[in-house]
Order: sequence, then structure tokens, then C-alpha cells
Amino acid sequence: MSNTNTIPVISSAQKLILKVQEGPILPFPDGSTISKYGANNEAPQIVVFNGTDPSWQGAAAGDYVIINEVPTDVAKDALIIYADGQTNETLQEALDFLVEKGYVDQYTTDQDFVDSKLSAAGPILRNGSGIVKRDDRDVVDAWCEDGVYYVAPNGEARRIEPDILQRTYRNVDGSEIDLEMFG
Repeated sequence: MSNTNTIPVISSAQKLILKVQEGPILPFPDGSTISKYGANNEAPQIVVFNGTDPSWQGAAAGDYVIINEVPTDVAKDALIIYADGQTNETLQEALDFLVEKGYVDQYTTDQDFVDSKLSAAGPILRNGSGIVKRDDRDVVDAWCEDGVYYVAPNGEARRIEPDILQRTYRNVDGSEIDLEMFG
């Protein structure tokens, strides 16, 4: 972060989280790019493609798949698909449904992240799957360097498109981000 004009921001995007269940270890597709951010890339029981990265991530039983920016009505439909058994098969059916609807920003995380960074924003199933949002306690830095925008979740810089930054993040006071703030 060489730019000193960082702005503290919080994510405001609604997310859908679906819990991974016990199941067989699955391989990644041949020749796939595997993200280092996967919750469990060593012995995944589900593998998901992040269409915004683009890369694959794995998760094991007890981990979650997060899908960004899913509207409530679509998230509820996906929850119904998943809840019909709450297996990795119904999880995959729900993920496929979301991809068909255009919600391809899918990635994996662990229980600690869910417990420390997310709070309910809609229906939650007994196993913790449901509609959530980032907590306001999760303040991250955002900045622009040479016309490229970045956010630093977990202290690690990640490139973000300006429209996604404006749509999915807010200033810590809840106001909308104005890209001119970055200079």
C-alpha cells in the first residue's frame, strides 16, 4: 500500500452462505487454477469456481461457500434447494442454480470467518447457512494506485473494479463511497 490516501471502508454486500457437509474428497478439474484462498484445498469435499477471480477453491465439512451479492428472493430460492437434504449434492444444485442466475462470485471460508465477520441479514437455517452481511467491525482499507482500486481484507491487497467497490462497500459512517475521495 504505497498510496497514503487510504480510506477505511466496510463491505455492505449481502451474501448467501451454505455449509459444506461430510462427503467424499473431490478432485479439482484437470488444469484448473486453484486459489490459495480456498478454505481446504488439500482435501475438499466441495470445489467451487469463482467466476470473478477466475479460479477454483475447495472446502471441507464444516466450511462454507459464500456467494456475493445475491438478492433476497434468489437467495431464498437457493436456500430451498439446499435445505432439501442439506447434503453436498443439494449444495451443488444450489450453486448451479445461482450460476445459471448469474451469481458467479463464489468462494470458500471457514467457521472462524463466519463467526467473526458475518451477521444475519435474512433467514438462517439451523446449520448456519443463510443470508448474511459483513459486520461493521470488519473495517478494511481501500485505495487507488495508478488508476487501479484496491481493498485489503485480511490485510492483503486485492484489486477491485470501481463499480464493485461503490456497489458493495460503504464508508464506515454508512455513506456511499465517492471515487473522487481517492484523489
